[in-house]
Order: sequence, then C-alpha cells, then structure tokens
Amino acid sequence: MDNHIAEHDYSIPNADQAFDGNPPSREEDEHHEEVANLIFQFNKLALPHVDLLFEGRYTLGLFDSRKSKLDLHEDDQNQMVAAVARALNAFEASAVGWRLRYLRKGFQGIIAEVLWWANVDDYRETVTRDERLDHQAYFQCLRNEIRTADLVLFIRQRRAAKTVKALKAMAKNVARRAA
Repeated sequence: MDNHIAEHDYSIPNADQAFDGNPPSREEDEHHEEVANLIFQFNKLALPHVDLLFEGRYTLGLFDSRKSKLDLHEDDQNQMVAAVARALNAFEASAVGWRLRYLRKGFQGIIAEVLWWANVDDYRETVTRDERLDHQAYFQCLRNEIRTADLVLFIRQRRAAKTVKALKAMAKNVARRAA
C-alpha cells in the first residue's frame, strides 16, 4: 500500500503566479478601499428610492475629500466613470434634477477629475490649468446646489410639519368648543 500524501489542490488556480511576494502597502490598501467606496457610493445614487439630495451631498463630499495620491488603475477608472454616469442619469430622471443648473457640467467636472486622478493617456499634460480650474469650479457649484436644495427641502419639511401640528391643534380646539 502506497502511503503517498496527495498534493494539495489549490482553490485559486495560478495564485502562486499572480502573487509577487510583496503584500500591498498600507497606502495601497487605503487607496483601494477609498476607490471601492466611491464607486459604491456613485452606484448607490442610481438605485431607486434613494434620497438623491442627501446621498448626493454625502457622495460628493467623499469625492471632494479623497486622500489617495496614487493613480487610479484603468479598471477602477472605468468603473468610476460608469458609476458617475449612472448617478448623473438618476439625477436627470429625478424630480430634483431639473432644478440643478450645474448638474451636467458638475458631473462632467467629476469625470474630468477621475481622468486626472487616473492620468489616462497623460491626461494631466493635455488639460490646461484653466480647464482644470473650470472643472473643479463646476463640481463645487454642483455640490453647493445639492447642499442648498437639501437644506431647502429640510426647511419645507419642517414648515409642513409645523403646519400639520397647528391644524391639529385648531381642530382639537374647534372640537372642544363644539362639545
């Protein structure tokens, strides 16, 4: 009887060839986590029944405060541009989208920043300083418009709640006097 131990069958084929022996640095891990979170957040904006103003405010804030200094990988760049396009489509199809004057230019600014981050085909060398500043300004205009629209909606909701409360109190007083 042969007591030969069977060789282990790896569940991930070619894993040894794909691993170069150096684990990713902390900076690379944080970069990939940040990129994945941004892609998720932009995709989330395209989901039905999402509060576009609240989530849009949050997502644009995350994008504006990104910390990674590493270039985007091509796959990440493609996924992020697609997610940003889906978010733009969701805003355009929504009831709030038509009120935002800088919607399309703001999202174009986001895509320009994604391309800058990815440095696709030496994108940084082809964009003038003025073009980049314009893209950043349109992005900030969009961010401010979304914040303003969200605050106005909050004020209107509070006002409506106060009106309902006042009407209930009036109805209660009328019912008490009639009794």
